[in-house]
Amino acid sequence: MTIHTTQYDQSLRHHGIPSVSRDKVPTASEKDESRLRENRSCGTAEGYRAQCKKDGHGHGQSETSLFPPGDALLESLSSNPSLWPFEKHLPGYQGPYEGLPEGGWITGAEAVSKRGIDLRLFYDEDTCMVKGCVRFNANASIGKGFSLPVHGGAIETVLDESTAEMGKIAAFPFLATRKISFEIKKSVPMDISLYVECSLMNIKGLRCRVHGKILDAMEDGAVLAECDAELVNMVAFVDKM
Repeated sequence: MTIHTTQYDQSLRHHGIPSVSRDKVPTASEKDESRLRENRSCGTAEGYRAQCKKDGHGHGQSETSLFPPGDALLESLSSNPSLWPFEKHLPGYQGPYEGLPEGGWITGAEAVSKRGIDLRLFYDEDTCMVKGCVRFNANASIGKGFSLPVHGGAIETVLDESTAEMGKIAAFPFLATRKISFEIKKSVPMDISLYVECSLMNIKGLRCRVHGKILDAMEDGAVLAECDAELVNMVAFVDKM
């Protein structure tokens, strides 16, 4: 027996089930989601680098900065002609590389004022590495008022973020950490500028591997913490998000 579409729709309505036209015009919200999926899929590492460099960021003083005026490490990085400063970008509704005006867990004013982490990143065009510096205050410590060092979670957050930006700028602009292993070699002090360095180890299919470390910025350059991260290109999963 053949049931015509109009009869089928009437039957659905009779049972309180709304029918949906096969020729339904997408709503503004659906169009936005479609655009977001497209922007998540179309980015390239080259495009990400170009947009980050174009947008730039002086990494200077701000009201919430944990770096004191004239900080030696920050000024050394800022004055190096082979480095340019950048901030995290993500694919959004307007394009594949958008800045974060409201920040995030490890970026923006709240990361500094509430979590006590001030991370500044640069890209080194000579070595194709991400370099930077970070300062922690008491909000990132194991316990405020107990004269204890920086909490391991804060240290690992900085390494996770830095290695992800290395992966985005060199391999896949829309990625996620699949697995990561940390080693905290020494206690990490508060209120001292520390050096951050990340390098791309390899790219295999949809995955890349990045090594990151936090070092004492003093002459000995001791490694305080390091990690190995495996990151995965999220383009393959856009339709499932």
